[in-house]
Amino acid sequence: MIAGGSLFQVILPAVFFGYFLWHQKYYSAAIVLFWVGQSIINVWVYAADAVVMQLVLTSGFTGTEGSFHDWNYMLTRLGLIGSTKTVAGLIRIAGTVAIAAAIVSSVYCSFLPPVQEFEDL
Repeated sequence: MIAGGSLFQVILPAVFFGYFLWHQKYYSAAIVLFWVGQSIINVWVYAADAVVMQLVLTSGFTGTEGSFHDWNYMLTRLGLIGSTKTVAGLIRIAGTVAIAAAIVSSVYCSFLPPVQEFEDL
């Protein structure tokens, strides 16, 4: 599967983010949003490596040593290999925005009054 690791790395924390939003646990959602942003930043590092292929992949080899590099393959097939820096930059911006939103919303939510979940008996 192409980009399976990159997708899973972002989708897993995004599912938890959605769960906390659904249950109106906004502070928890904000904290998990930081995890989403950090995961996107990790994908940025991998995507930015698509041309030079210097990162050691899970196979233990770099892309130039014969290991399969998802982002090199995807960007080549899409005709965007020449725009790797732009694509990686957009991914980095998305991760940075997610982290900034997480910080702002977690600070904001920390000042909200606590929600009473159960009735006092």
